[in-house]
Amino acid sequence: MLRGSKFAWRRGVLRLPASALQRDPHLRDTMTTRLEGPLKRELELGGSLYTLTLTPEGLLLVPKGRRKGVELRWEALVSGDAALATALNASLRQLPANAPPGPKT
Repeated sequence: MLRGSKFAWRRGVLRLPASALQRDPHLRDTMTTRLEGPLKRELELGGSLYTLTLTPEGLLLVPKGRRKGVELRWEALVSGDAALATALNASLRQLPANAPPGPKT
């Protein structure tokens, strides 16, 4: 379709030469689409179906047919708060069942 032109298809992706991007800065802006509203996709994880919703505020992963799930805000992901919370939850799950209770506060 675009044979002999400055564009090339490789592995199903349209590739532009660097010179085309340098000549026309507007081509750089068209490579991604701004997320302005919710975008929903279905996932299968471990044999179960989930709905992933991407919004400008964050993402929401919900088991199919349910209303409540895991929500993650983009700010938490970028700042590292999400990684810290994940590490804390993982360390709490690894406590042995016969471990003495923590100090009372």
